[in-house]
Amino acid sequence: MSGNLNRKPVTRNGTSQGGFALISAIFLLVVIAGLATFAVTTSTTQNQAQSMDVSGARAYQAALAGVEWAAYNVGQQTSSPLTRWSQCTSATLAAPTLTTVAVGGNLSSFTVKVGCYSTSYVEGGTTQWVYNVTSTASLNSSVPGGVNYVEQVATATLIK
Repeated sequence: MSGNLNRKPVTRNGTSQGGFALISAIFLLVVIAGLATFAVTTSTTQNQAQSMDVSGARAYQAALAGVEWAAYNVGQQTSSPLTRWSQCTSATLAAPTLTTVAVGGNLSSFTVKVGCYSTSYVEGGTTQWVYNVTSTASLNSSVPGGVNYVEQVATATLIK
């Protein structure tokens, strides 16, 4: 068994064969890189969606805090005969007076603006006031139309 053991296979026309493994390796690297990119993109998108869900829920709680603030202030009206809460405008939807309400704790990153308009009616000789309250909460750091913009609105009708 004498001979050269390091010979490459020779084709009919005399050239050596080789390079097929290199093409396969490059193809596999491209496919694996594409799959990795897809996995990272999907993971990032899911994380952003979950973050926006949490921010939306927190914004809604901040908007509810604004409604509760208004309900507390309406409940503090004790004068007789009852007069309209001073932070509420007369019955007009066009331009209710907006009051910025400070919220604390986990909701401190939200700006809460409470708008209110009111009307009165007389029932059995007693004046009743109807307050239509709208509370809007949005993230302090976000710009309307931006990627991370979150805004929630809560409304309530209060009678006293």
